Amino acid sequence: MDIPQEEHLQSSKTKPKHRGRNKGMCLEDRPVLEPNAGGIEVGAREMFVAVPPGRDEHPVQVFATFTEDLERLA
Repeated sequence: MDIPQEEHLQSSKTKPKHRGRNKGMCLEDRPVLEPNAGGIEVGAREMFVAVPPGRDEHPVQVFATFTEDLERLA
């Protein structure tokens, strides 16, 4: 079944275009829910540990997953 050229062009114009994923709010716009909370991102080879700014000279640190690194983390 052939679609007339005009209908084909019109239907392609009405389809929504992919504009990318919404990235969400920027960090500055997000409310602080718990000012004393920290965070740990656990990966297979390393862990990222974060504490609130002002609590440490380096608020985000990276640790390997070897025993000596985990003991240093504690």
